[in-house]
Amino acid sequence: MGTNNAVLKLDLSAAFEPKCRDAIENTKLDGSERTKIYEQCDWSFAYDVPTTEFPSARTRTQGVVIFDSLYVFGGRDSQLNVKSDFWKLSLTAVVPSWTGLSSGQMPLGRAEHAMGKWRDYIVLYGGKSSSGETLSDVWFFDPLSRKWSEIVALNLGPRLSGSCIGTDRDNVYVGCGLEDTHVWRFNVQDRLW
Repeated sequence: MGTNNAVLKLDLSAAFEPKCRDAIENTKLDGSERTKIYEQCDWSFAYDVPTTEFPSARTRTQGVVIFDSLYVFGGRDSQLNVKSDFWKLSLTAVVPSWTGLSSGQMPLGRAEHAMGKWRDYIVLYGGKSSSGETLSDVWFFDPLSRKWSEIVALNLGPRLSGSCIGTDRDNVYVGCGLEDTHVWRFNVQDRLW
């Protein structure tokens, strides 16, 4: 079973064992100490995806599960280059497989962005571009039509990277980013921060 195209999960019972929790939480451990402890934790494969098409290894990316599929956008590859690709993994298929998605207008490549679910859409916000610029754009992806739409705010919003995202019926909340510790509210219908 290959690990390049597999989705790994940590057995939650193992995650609460002191040795595993310490390895996850203790940033003072050096790499070899942490590796030894990780090897004792019960990692298991959720899926081995038998496909030749799958996202490259990456960091500082985001993923969202909606309609029984995992969607992943952007991030940085192993050379820390910013990615602009968008992927879907069907979680309920008999044989799960990754599909690269591209459909006309798409967000600029980025890392350290925030993604979440708003109603039946994926919302993507901010992050860092390949030039290092902190972004403040808001995009929505419709999984049914497979199309991205940029929602242009009518007023100036925050520029954040590494932020979290949350939603309610009418709003998208972003905050606690690297540049600002405030929480900002974006009203989707009014397009106002």
